[in-house]
Amino acid sequence: MIRKSSLMIVLSFFLGIFVINLVGTDYLRTYGIIPFWNQTALQLSAISSDWYGGYILIQRVKMFVWLGLLGKIFPKRILAVSYFTVAAFLAGMFVTMAVIDRGVFGMVLVLAAALPQWGCYLSALYLYGRGEVGLPYVRYQRHAFDSGVVQMGLLILAGCLAEGYLSPVILGRLLLK
Repeated sequence: MIRKSSLMIVLSFFLGIFVINLVGTDYLRTYGIIPFWNQTALQLSAISSDWYGGYILIQRVKMFVWLGLLGKIFPKRILAVSYFTVAAFLAGMFVTMAVIDRGVFGMVLVLAAALPQWGCYLSALYLYGRGEVGLPYVRYQRHAFDSGVVQMGLLILAGCLAEGYLSPVILGRLLLK
């Protein structure tokens, strides 16, 4: 099952690359997707990091709460693999758009934008997919938390801190060079 999942994730990454190459550069430039990188440096300098970090935390917690609720209906492994697959597809699209716009430096931008936080988020999702995370349970009138919930929460918090405070600084410095 792991080999099939890994193959599906890799194929979805290449499918994202294929879709962007199929759509074409002119279409992307027409609808303003490519100029994202040019606007990012200006937007990052204008946003308060406290507000941005709080916004990121709320959005990521909502995402993992939805995954937790869906985990009560569907198998967690299928949800995790589906999320990894969609993330790989979008990563393929972003890398290709960045390469079309900025060449190899575009790949550096995508990696700088994604690596600090997505390592934490994907690790939390991996814990979730392995089934090591359960919802809090009640035992003998005392609340006890599964250690996986705490680990996942700490990983999400670390990812939010990296995305809200570290990634904008890295991107801003790379874009303003």
